[in-house]
Amino acid sequence: MATSRAQGVWPCHEQANNPPDLVSGKTESVRTMLISHRKAYTAALTQQRTSDLFELVQPGKELFHLMSQDSFCAMGGGAPLVHDGVVVGGLGISGGTVAQDIGILEAALQPRRHELQKSL
Repeated sequence: MATSRAQGVWPCHEQANNPPDLVSGKTESVRTMLISHRKAYTAALTQQRTSDLFELVQPGKELFHLMSQDSFCAMGGGAPLVHDGVVVGGLGISGGTVAQDIGILEAALQPRRHELQKSL
C-alpha cells in the first residue's frame, strides 16, 4: 500500500474468497469498493488476471457472454490467489487508473523480504 500512497492513490482491495475485507482511504467511494470486489471475483472465477481478459470479452470473442454478469469486471487490477497450485480466491485493486491498479497489484503479489528471511 505504500507504493500506492506514493502515487497519490488510496486503493481498495478485496479478496473474493472471504467476507468483505476492504482497505480504503478517506476518499474511497462505494464504486471503487464495488469494482475491487468485481475484479477479485472475476480473477477467482476465471483463474486469470483481469487484464488478460479484456480482449476475450470483446463482441464476437469467446468470453463476451460474461459481460452480461453484474459481478464480472475485465479491467486490469485483479489476480487469482493460488496456494499449492490451487486457486483459493482472488485479489482486486481499484482506486487509481488501470495502470496504477495493475502496478499496486504487482507490488502486493511480491513476496515480502522479511517473510522470506524468517523462513530461511
